[in-house]
Amino acid sequence: MDDIASTFKVAEHAAIEMAENLESNDHSLTIPAANNVRAHCKSFSQKADHFAISLKKIVDLFYPQMRGRNWTDFPELIEAEYGKSDNFSKVLEVATPALVLIRNMRDCLEHNLTGITTWDFELQPDGSIAPPTIEINFRQSVQSRCSISKLMEDITQAMPIYFEMFVAHMCSKSIQPFAGMPLTVGMLSDDLQKAWRVRFAYGAYYQDDNFVPCG
Repeated sequence: MDDIASTFKVAEHAAIEMAENLESNDHSLTIPAANNVRAHCKSFSQKADHFAISLKKIVDLFYPQMRGRNWTDFPELIEAEYGKSDNFSKVLEVATPALVLIRNMRDCLEHNLTGITTWDFELQPDGSIAPPTIEINFRQSVQSRCSISKLMEDITQAMPIYFEMFVAHMCSKSIQPFAGMPLTVGMLSDDLQKAWRVRFAYGAYYQDDNFVPCG
């Protein structure tokens, strides 16, 4: 995902620089072209969905009843298990629409279905030039017209966070007591995060609410 997003951003900047150089030579307005915009979006959506599929396989290990079911079923299961106010339910409120959008985006672009429109650089009524954009309205997944580079960047940044939060919550829900001591998954202090290169660990909260990791 990161490679495709970076490649597209480079193509955008290269097109802008080329157009600016042409304008400086003959003083006429030149509209840049990134070219193959829809193909870039298709490749990116495929990689993003591969990530989502791998994440779903991890979910299935913790919740076997999710096998063969869709992302839209997961929030219902978690809410039934732990309640709507549970933090995992709140995470899924944000993550599920994004994961569904990624799957729908891939299906639409891969099968050339109606529901996604892409634009290359485009001259606006006010004389400005809009960057390559995308608009999605497919299978109840709606994304208003936005910059393709920004959408790629947002998804690339969000997916590792979804992975981290899903795993932390699923481990916390599944953990067993050790030697009679209740354990949980908690966030490490800043110094331990830097030393261990992870943000979460197994451990316990003491009476002063400080989290003490095991290990």
